[in-house]
Formats: sequence, structure tokens, C-alpha cells
Amino acid sequence: ISPNDAYYWQELADIMKKQKKSDQAIVCFNKSIEIEQSYHTHFEIGKIFYEKKDYIKAINHFDEALKIERTQYVLVEKGHALYMSASEKKTHLFNDAIDCYDEALKIEPKNSDALGNKGNTFREMKKYDDAIENLNAVIDLAPKFYWAYSIKFQTYVEMKNYPDAIKFSSILLEKFPDDEIATNG
Repeated sequence: ISPNDAYYWQELADIMKKQKKSDQAIVCFNKSIEIEQSYHTHFEIGKIFYEKKDYIKAINHFDEALKIERTQYVLVEKGHALYMSASEKKTHLFNDAIDCYDEALKIEPKNSDALGNKGNTFREMKKYDDAIENLNAVIDLAPKFYWAYSIKFQTYVEMKNYPDAIKFSSILLEKFPDDEIATNG
């Protein structure tokens, strides 16, 4: 492998990433892109920017990856970045996040991450019935997915639907007895 090979720079970037040297990893990934556009490379750069909480740059790289190959994984990650950007800046990006999750679900209808994040996004948008519907689908698909139960409980509380929140906290406590939210409300 030589420095004229995109794979060389991808490998070097992966090493930098493992060493928690994200800025150096980005430089190496960008060198790889100069040689050859790659779905993997844009996806990895997007994940680094996501970890750095630079959601707009993450979204841009996820978009570049999606131009090369449309996968459920990139769509879910892009949805996360849109959700986080919308949460921080209170922007319109929640609907874009929902669109990404929907597209990921067209590719893989049983993608519990996409369903769960879609439910959580609906919760953030105060579309509680849609949130509960998606979270129920996650719980049906992945009955041990703690996060879906926790978000569903939180949704009932935000709805001020305390009878269902209390019933659901019993289910949450039964399935996850060490859960602080279910125990202490």
C-alpha cells in the first residue's frame, strides 16, 4: 500500500480514530477522498463530526455518503445528527430526521434504532400518539431494548397521562428492576 492509494489513508485514519485523534483522522480521511470518493470514508468522517457535536458537518458528510450508496445505517446516523441539531438549535430539522428514519425503515422495516429514534423525535415534537406508536413497535421487535421503554414512560409523563405512566412504570420496573426513573419517578 502506498500514499497514492485511498485505502492507505483510510487505514491510517482508522488508526488515528482508535487513538482518539479525531482531527488527524479527518485529515487522513480527506486525503483518501482526494484520491477516491468513498461511501465508507464520508460515513466515518460524519461519525467523527457527530461525536464532536458538529452536526451540520456530520450531516453534510452523511449526505455525501448517501450520494454514493443509500443505506439504512447512514440514514439512521443522519437522522440522529438532524435530531441533535434540531434539539440544540430548536430548528425545523425534526421533520428531516423523521424523513431519514422513514427511508431507513423502507430499506429495513425492522430497524429498531430507526423506529426508536423516530418515536423519540415525535416525542420531542410533542406528537405523542405517533411517538407511542413507534415505541410500541420497537418494544414488539426488541423486548429487551431498555431505551424504548424509558422513552415511552417519559412520553406518558410529558403527556400528563399519569395513569398510563404509572402502569408503564410497573412494566418498566418489572423488566428493568434497577431503573432509577421507574423506581423514583
